Amino acid sequence: MENQLARAFQILGHEVKMIASTISYIKGNLTYIQPGEYVEDGLSVRRLPFGWRDGNLAHKLWKMKGLRQELEYFQPDVIYHMNICGLEIKHSFQYVANNSKVSLFYDNHAAFYNSGKNWLSKYLRYRLFLGSIVREAAKHATNVFYIGNGEKIFLLENFRIPIDKLKLFPLGDFILPEDDYEENRTKIRVRYSVKDNQKIICHTGKLNKSKNTLGIISAYLESFSDNSQLWIIGSLDDDIREAVLKHVEKDSERIKYFGWKDSDELSTVLCACDIYVQLSVSSTFLTALCRKCIGISVNPNNTYSYIPDDVFFTVSGYNDWLFSFSKVN
Repeated sequence: MENQLARAFQILGHEVKMIASTISYIKGNLTYIQPGEYVEDGLSVRRLPFGWRDGNLAHKLWKMKGLRQELEYFQPDVIYHMNICGLEIKHSFQYVANNSKVSLFYDNHAAFYNSGKNWLSKYLRYRLFLGSIVREAAKHATNVFYIGNGEKIFLLENFRIPIDKLKLFPLGDFILPEDDYEENRTKIRVRYSVKDNQKIICHTGKLNKSKNTLGIISAYLESFSDNSQLWIIGSLDDDIREAVLKHVEKDSERIKYFGWKDSDELSTVLCACDIYVQLSVSSTFLTALCRKCIGISVNPNNTYSYIPDDVFFTVSGYNDWLFSFSKVN
């Protein structure tokens, strides 16, 4: 999401600098890159090292080195600080406190389905270590954005942020011009010999047993006719790799495995798809909706409450998958 936001700000004509940690995902694998500065697609990026001797606690609490100095050097008019649940938020609100004309926004991606799932994390990390600093940060912010209803609940229950500070700002993607969408759709479907009347169902991500990939394959084979294909894109963990590849080999005309694709490649491929299924909360799910796919996904805490029912089916188990597949088939 951060790259998309930075790109959007650049399109609007602003000078943008992205300050980030040394964590990156390369071909689906978490990777640490060297601290430093570089330019990527016209965007200035500064990678800051973790503090506290790069210890595990610094990673958990997002303690970095050098953010205050970077802000002083760049002198921004607007700060969009992603992830309010980290210690470095103090440097952004302290900067704003000393520069009253600067606007500050935070966002939150944490919810009880992905964070604070045990006692130590919920009460020590979020409420004890981060509670007071998050509340202070919110006082200096114009708004604290949440990406879904689950993330709003997390902010209210853990930090008691005033509700008038909170605003919904979902993850998403650019909406392509119709000509670009049709060009991408035709190009990809021709490349993979897809017939005009064939439906393409897509399932992506860092795939493992918890993502129910094998269940999705079984439900697809039970629900969809031969005039369709299931495209699986992403990395396969060892707990499902052999079984998934056996399905691909056995039903090679209907089930395709493409390996890992970066976000730009995936955005293009999704133009060729008709249905996107992902049984976890995912930013790619929203990209797929922006590429005109019908979405099938879980919906913890009614996180996707803002998505119209005619393009979104909520599922929780195998029978739901079968029912949803039958509705969109």
